[in-house]
Amino acid sequence: MTESESALRRMGLRLTPQRSAILGYLEGNETHPSAGEVFQALRAEHPTMALATVYNTLRCLVEAGLILEIRVAAGEVNYDPDTSTHDHAYCTRCGRIFDLPRAAASGPEAGPPGFSVESVRRVLYGRCAECVGKQK
Repeated sequence: MTESESALRRMGLRLTPQRSAILGYLEGNETHPSAGEVFQALRAEHPTMALATVYNTLRCLVEAGLILEIRVAAGEVNYDPDTSTHDHAYCTRCGRIFDLPRAAASGPEAGPPGFSVESVRRVLYGRCAECVGKQK
């Protein structure tokens, strides 16, 4: 049993075929899919799966710390199964999201006095090499 499957069971959720399919789809996925993209990718194999199941499963995985919820574009939520410390780059033309290794910090992350920093997420906005190449 994977860590994700164990986490779902600890949360009192049965490991249904639909939840297993969502976990399998996310494992090693580097495309940072939205809930809608996960749903569309699995719909043919699991025609009885509801979009609500996808949203609820993703929420549980975020709460369990097994995936990251990332918001890079207004009104959009994407998911990243890579929970290691890293940054993201967002192409404002094609909408793709890329993982970036975290640059070595020159000092501790600072917040207001007395503020305890729990995490820092950085997103670089611009155009990917493919989109820049299309302009030439």
